[in-house]
Amino acid sequence: MMIVTKKEPLTCLIVILTVNNDVLLSPSNPKLGYQNNLKVLYSQKNTPGSTRKTGRYIASVSDRILDAPDIRNDYYLNLIDWSSLNFLAVALDKAVYLWNYDSREIIQLMQMEHPDDYISSVSWIKEGNYLAIGTSNAEVQLWDIQQKKRLRNMISHSSRVSSLSWNNYILSR
Repeated sequence: MMIVTKKEPLTCLIVILTVNNDVLLSPSNPKLGYQNNLKVLYSQKNTPGSTRKTGRYIASVSDRILDAPDIRNDYYLNLIDWSSLNFLAVALDKAVYLWNYDSREIIQLMQMEHPDDYISSVSWIKEGNYLAIGTSNAEVQLWDIQQKKRLRNMISHSSRVSSLSWNNYILSR
């Protein structure tokens, strides 16, 4: 028995099995009546988990351009968040603006009072009706956007609140 390998140009390695110079098995010359079980297995109907999903559509041109002139250039701040109710919260220096995707309306939700303070993070609750706002003066404010009213002001940090995260109704800061 002899195994002969040869390399064809621009292809992979080919293995040919021979006995007494008779070719028993090669990729181009299978035995008469040989059926490749793997080929049969993979040619069967696709299962739901193996079917390829269609890719999502990504537009080549923008639908809307929103100007953000006073956004802070700080990698560690979370200044933009999208709610499940299609509101976009954007922190621009001392103010938080809400953009309603459906009505295309922009409103200013709040403004910092002290000139040295700025908004350092925003985060929507999963349901999308409450917004948590972190500030540079170590405060976390909780806002109801439907009433445009601050519900709570929490002070427990020693420095700016650069990220916020919701777990159901629990806010981590």
